[in-house]
Amino acid sequence: MLTTGGGWQDQVGGLFPGIKVGHSRAEIPVKVDVTFPQVSDEVIQSFGSRLVLVYTGKTRLARNLLQVIYLQLMFAAFSPGLATGRLSDL
Repeated sequence: MLTTGGGWQDQVGGLFPGIKVGHSRAEIPVKVDVTFPQVSDEVIQSFGSRLVLVYTGKTRLARNLLQVIYLQLMFAAFSPGLATGRLSDL
């Protein structure tokens, strides 16, 4: 279910294979358009050699997680180094 709280990015990522870009206007009902950029095999191999999926088994609400990261980065603008050490605590 798509709501105004966001989160449709996960559905797009799960439903459509490969590298994609999801687009949505700020309106209700939410309508998501998906485009697939042209990406070379070299770029795909480069991503594949660097990305790792880690499943922690810990349930998190993305909305709350993004709010925490945003606030930490905002405070880091006033106090350098504050956010850097704390991101690993998430």
